[in-house]
Amino acid sequence: MSYAEIELWLRSTIAELLDVESNEVDIRARFARFGIDSAAALIITDMLSEWLALEFEPSLLYEHETIEQLARYLAARVAVLD
Repeated sequence: MSYAEIELWLRSTIAELLDVESNEVDIRARFARFGIDSAAALIITDMLSEWLALEFEPSLLYEHETIEQLARYLAARVAVLD
């Protein structure tokens, strides 16, 4: 799984949750700016776990505060498994 694929998935998923177009989601904006609370963060984390077949802590979106940071972290973690 590449950085670009993960970034696209994150951007699309967050856009869907916010009911906006994915091109309106800034990958460098903090998740808090989108109004993502702990419940939404847990939903996204669960969806990521299922999609990537990896376990993640609920704090994942607080440790990696932007789509860009999170996508880089996830791409590196997935690459280690390949």
